[in-house]
Amino acid sequence: MLKLVKQLFKKTSTYAFGDFLTKGVGFFLLPLYTAYLTPEDYGIISLATVAATIFTIISTGGLKGAVLKFYYDFDEDGERKQFYGTLWLFYLLVPGLLLFIFELKGDVIFENILPSVAYHPYIRLALWAAYVKTIFSEMPLQILKAKSEATKHTLLKIGLFVFSTIFTIWFVVFWDQGAKGLLFAKFLGNLLIAIAAIYYLYKFVQITFKWKYLKKALLYSLPLVPHFLSHWVLSSSDRLVLEYFVPLGEVGVYNVGYTIGSALSMIAIAGNNAIIPMYGDLNLKDQSAVNNVIQTATYYVATVTFIGLLIVLFASDFILIAIPESYYGAIGVIPWVVLGYVFMSLYFTQINLLTITLSKTQVVGISTTVAAILNVGLNILLIPHLGMVGAAITTAFTYFLLFIGLKIFAKQAYPLPFEFMRMFKIIIAGLFTFLLTNYIAPEIIYLSLLIKLAGVLFFGFLLYSIGFFSKKELKFIKNKIDLITKKYE
Repeated sequence: MLKLVKQLFKKTSTYAFGDFLTKGVGFFLLPLYTAYLTPEDYGIISLATVAATIFTIISTGGLKGAVLKFYYDFDEDGERKQFYGTLWLFYLLVPGLLLFIFELKGDVIFENILPSVAYHPYIRLALWAAYVKTIFSEMPLQILKAKSEATKHTLLKIGLFVFSTIFTIWFVVFWDQGAKGLLFAKFLGNLLIAIAAIYYLYKFVQITFKWKYLKKALLYSLPLVPHFLSHWVLSSSDRLVLEYFVPLGEVGVYNVGYTIGSALSMIAIAGNNAIIPMYGDLNLKDQSAVNNVIQTATYYVATVTFIGLLIVLFASDFILIAIPESYYGAIGVIPWVVLGYVFMSLYFTQINLLTITLSKTQVVGISTTVAAILNVGLNILLIPHLGMVGAAITTAFTYFLLFIGLKIFAKQAYPLPFEFMRMFKIIIAGLFTFLLTNYIAPEIIYLSLLIKLAGVLFFGFLLYSIGFFSKKELKFIKNKIDLITKKYE
């Protein structure tokens, strides 16, 4: 089990490195971009990106999920290549046909959908960038994830980011092309990285068409379309509703808090990417494999919770030290956002079982659609009274309800005995540690940091006190402490 945990940690670190690199560099480039892009430019880019995201989800029929899931269903490499060849032709032709219609009638179609953004050049460039990424990069990314080839997956993602960034700086900064330049840069970056992606497509795909493969994939993936759309709503509706009810400045403060809190999402998603192959290969009759999945899920949630605790403990000091006073309101947002992503890690344990192991995609689509509707409703209800904190509470509450709903469905489909009691023990210990430490921490920064460091140690003691650790785990910890002690004697 220890060997398995080490392997998962290595893969998680690799996935997380790619996310931290791309998002971190993007964050530091923000001052540069804002110097050359007007707020109107950002509005155009945002709406054009929304159009491209919805175009990709609907036109591909959610096949991204099928690419990942069915990798494990083919024993022979030839059949797998034919399956992916069939899906790739669908990727090429169906979104391509829709894009052709937009080329003919895009101005007429989008003047009613997004009247504030011209189809040509803005939405057109965003759609073409999304199409190139879909047909060349999306399938290799999902297959590399299924194969547990975290390094190659991360390098491909970094390549997409790096080339787009280079072209963005060139067109936006040096050529002063505004929103058009940024969207064109994304298109060129996706087109250039397609050269590397073609190599993987050649390895994984045999160009053919077999209706039985497409039918199998669509029966699995079509119920995921509302799921993917709903996740887009879950991550975006708070900002849209906030903009309607509160001043724009408060939306900006919320974005700062959300950005800091959502750093935990990179850990949660990276860890889940590393774990997914375990669910794909899982033989439910093999008790040893089942036990590995159960224990790994517990350690995964524990890791996400611990890192979330570190974020909420020290984020307020970071804001007080590094960010102007006008953004101090973000401190109240961060704990709720972090709690939401802790609940998301619980949700991942259930959705992996339902979609990857059991192929129960229908219930997932229903659950996430209901959660998205609930999310919008709660935002409309809470934001007028609580402002941006109401939006953050909605994020946490919605992910908790989403987890509960999928847990009920998963228990009915196959009652895998996850260690939920242990998971909730570590979440409760984290909440108690945060509340206690936050209450007693003084306003003097260096004293606050010392008390919060002590709080991290208290967290470990609290876990021991409430019986989180098993005898085997305690023995392992004791042996590690003994080894370290002897090393420095």
